[in-house]
Amino acid sequence: MNNFKRYDVVTFEDGSKVVVLETLMHDGIEYLYVGEVTDDEEDLTDVYYVMNVDCTDATLQKETNQEVLAELLPKFQQMLLEDDEKDE
Repeated sequence: MNNFKRYDVVTFEDGSKVVVLETLMHDGIEYLYVGEVTDDEEDLTDVYYVMNVDCTDATLQKETNQEVLAELLPKFQQMLLEDDEKDE
């Protein structure tokens, strides 16, 4: 059911953009670890979010539940470390 893939660039209605750095299914919900990108999509800013995907219309919402974030962030961190090791 993954609607988003790593390195997808998503543009929001306000014109801001994020790039998907990692995806994760957790308790039947798709979560994305994203980083904001500059308007020209050349560079990442220093702003990162965990977003959840509304499966009915594939819209994104910033995850704000601290308990969910505390559970997901270590998983995303591990996945990103594993991806970096593969790239070496």
